[in-house]
Amino acid sequence: CVGDLVEQVLVGLPGDPVRGGETAVRAGRVRGGSAANVAALDAEAGGRSRFVGQVGDDDVGRRLVEDLNRRGVETAVTYRGVT
Repeated sequence: CVGDLVEQVLVGLPGDPVRGGETAVRAGRVRGGSAANVAALDAEAGGRSRFVGQVGDDDVGRRLVEDLNRRGVETAVTYRGVT
């Protein structure tokens, strides 16, 4: 798969927000990007999968690539910029 590999921040509300009030949220970070997700799902299903793309030259970028590798995806990435 050729394409994007990103870190997504997911935020969830426990209920309806109250006008003028404060609402605590749940937040989490996950690996995302359509090409990366397809590669990971294919590898997890037993396929031979490879991801080609560019990620940030930082801890987040390296962690995202390591996550794909742990899932069985072969990676060929260029590290440039920041995530």
